[in-house]
Amino acid sequence: MKNSELRQFVLKMTIAGIGIGCIAIGIHMFYQKIQMSVAKISIPAGLILLIIG
Repeated sequence: MKNSELRQFVLKMTIAGIGIGCIAIGIHMFYQKIQMSVAKISIPAGLILLIIG
């Protein structure tokens, strides 16, 4: 492996790593949004069930 090849390989791995990191952060944020929206729905539903019960 030449020096320039190694540099290109490291650059590609760095870009791939950043890409994977961004995707992981995106999935995590999306999952948190789902959890928050579920909580917003389930808390009032729980209160209504308590009042009815």
